[in-house]
Amino acid sequence: MGSKSMSVRSIRLTCWVLFLGPIVFYLVWVLLPRRLHGALVDQSVEASDARFLEDQRNARDPELNGYLSPTFLPVWGVAGTRDSEAEVCKALNQWTDRLDEGVGKPLFHVAMRKLGDAKYDKAHAAFSELVPALRKQAAKPLFVPVYGDAVGYSAALSSPNSMGIRQLARGLAGYASSLIGVGRYPQAMDAYLGALDLASHQSDAATFERALVGMTIWEEATTELAIHLSPETPMPATEWKRLASGLSRRVPSLDQLEIVLQNQIAFDKHSLDLPTFNPLTHSLSDDDVWLVRALRWTGLIAREERISSNIMGTVLKRLERGESFETLPTDVRQPSDSGYFLGKVSWTVTAVSPSYEHYTAALHLLRAKVAGLATVACLMEYERAHKSFPDTLAQMRESGSTEPRDLSWNRSDYKYRKTPQGFVLLMPIPIQVMAQFTQIPGADVINAGSGFASVTVEGYRFRYRTPVGFQE
Repeated sequence: MGSKSMSVRSIRLTCWVLFLGPIVFYLVWVLLPRRLHGALVDQSVEASDARFLEDQRNARDPELNGYLSPTFLPVWGVAGTRDSEAEVCKALNQWTDRLDEGVGKPLFHVAMRKLGDAKYDKAHAAFSELVPALRKQAAKPLFVPVYGDAVGYSAALSSPNSMGIRQLARGLAGYASSLIGVGRYPQAMDAYLGALDLASHQSDAATFERALVGMTIWEEATTELAIHLSPETPMPATEWKRLASGLSRRVPSLDQLEIVLQNQIAFDKHSLDLPTFNPLTHSLSDDDVWLVRALRWTGLIAREERISSNIMGTVLKRLERGESFETLPTDVRQPSDSGYFLGKVSWTVTAVSPSYEHYTAALHLLRAKVAGLATVACLMEYERAHKSFPDTLAQMRESGSTEPRDLSWNRSDYKYRKTPQGFVLLMPIPIQVMAQFTQIPGADVINAGSGFASVTVEGYRFRYRTPVGFQE
């Protein structure tokens, strides 16, 4: 009888272990890993939220917010406000179609004018009527949709039409190039700097994926400049100075990376919050809301948030200490099933990883390229005033030229040499950045179409009246 009682107790104990064991294991697993860098991540979310709210406070003011322009809403508006049949869209499409024919051809605009091409002339005239208003809207400090009751909470899932903005910026840069060929330099600089303003509005967007569009706009606009504006251009010192100042003040800052990182962290957090400060989740269907609530009740969302917080917090710490930040941890870049199980990898961060690494590499490239073009403009401004190029870049600072923002000329980022008749300037690109690309964006167009700029394995090189074999 006693052995039978012991057997029953053993069976009961085994059943309890089989029943409770997985529950206990799940509870332990779902509570790990511990949250690290939590305060730093929370501060990032607060900073992003504060920027969002500050922008929204002024978003309804058409004097401050260029996005509100009724003329260009059919092109750059959020979903539901675009209209491909609007006259502005037709004029834009006609002009960029003509620009497609001249990609990589420095003399394209001059040739079209000499030939008297009717389609080119008509498209140029139609787009030129848009330029003053477009330049004015691009120069405004804000470029954001109005979220909230006026447009609907679901609008927060939308963003301005980045492809439309990209097309407008390309149109402006191409228009600037067409004016350089006929000596209308002040108007050309107006249009070109307007294209850069449009790019700047997109470079610190809510996610890395959207911010990459801003990088692309920057890349295309600066490539257009490298092809169509060379030191041989007989532009007066005043316009070289204006271009130098405009480029120098617009050199993308590394602070931009922290802003986009904070925005991405906040975006990921608010997309899973119920209810939320941010209107993002108000656009979820009832089934989606039920699923999110179920996942939060089981603790899976909280675990995902902790893992994401740990990874992003580590990146923020690197930025704070000035350490390398070009790549995410190996576990994120090469995720495995064990990495997910052990809490080393987050699904949300894994989804962001390619955009993050592409963005950081593109930011490095763009800083070197824009600072290089700004320095070339300063060199030409100096040469027009002093009838010779400076022996060192520091001499330009002494003469009052505007140094590229946070890339002063006494840094190792520049390799400059004055030559008997001209100069050579190299802007090195870090090896770890070059490794992110099979080909540097715009390199083929610049190398084929520019007489003075080139892209090599070392970086961006600007060579003026200097033989290729000259010892640098």
